Amino acid sequence: MRLLAIVALFVTASAFAGEVVSKKVSFSVGGRDLGSETYFACDSVKDTVKRHLTTLGAENIRVRCSGGIENWGTGTQIWPNFVTASFDAPVSTGAAVESITLKGRFDQNCILNVAILKNIIPALSTVTVVSKRDNCWDNSTRWSYDVTVAH
Repeated sequence: MRLLAIVALFVTASAFAGEVVSKKVSFSVGGRDLGSETYFACDSVKDTVKRHLTTLGAENIRVRCSGGIENWGTGTQIWPNFVTASFDAPVSTGAAVESITLKGRFDQNCILNVAILKNIIPALSTVTVVSKRDNCWDNSTRWSYDVTVAH
């Protein structure tokens, strides 16, 4: 009987600690926008998606990317990037809130970072945008997101 009570206590405690829900987002980035063309290599896109998801608390991240800048046969092919990210998103226990600032200066791909954040933040119920600067006139525009993450 005592063993059953200990097992029940362990199962109850682990059900509330570290609870996650599986999420999947799909989006495209790059291509023609405001009279200019911007394309990215998939390795850069995947790394940036993983970095932002990790920073915002996601786990077991899997990112697939196609399109973008690819060298095929006799030349370079360019298309918008098509991205699918699957991950485990944490569920808030309401215990604590952490403030995080995500930002880039003049050399950190405004268009790529803002497109990724606009698509992944809605899938993370623990993340609240406090303020943001997300208007990219070109890829060297400064961008920032101030968010809170509930744990």
